[in-house]
Amino acid sequence: MSVWEATSQQLLSTVFQPAHPTALDVSADGTTAFVGTAVGAFRVYDLTDRTNPRLALQVRLFDEEIPITTL
Repeated sequence: MSVWEATSQQLLSTVFQPAHPTALDVSADGTTAFVGTAVGAFRVYDLTDRTNPRLALQVRLFDEEIPITTL
């Protein structure tokens, strides 16, 4: 996952994802990112400091590896 500054098109940070991301959304105020993966993991990142995103929550939504395709 990469965080960009849209107004200057500058890369601010990159966060390694241990599973292939299949869905992404961002809160309206841009302070939170939501990532769904191919193995059914759901991650929430705090983007308050966009140069250093922090993993705030990680859960598995399914017992089997079912991809999360929409958020």
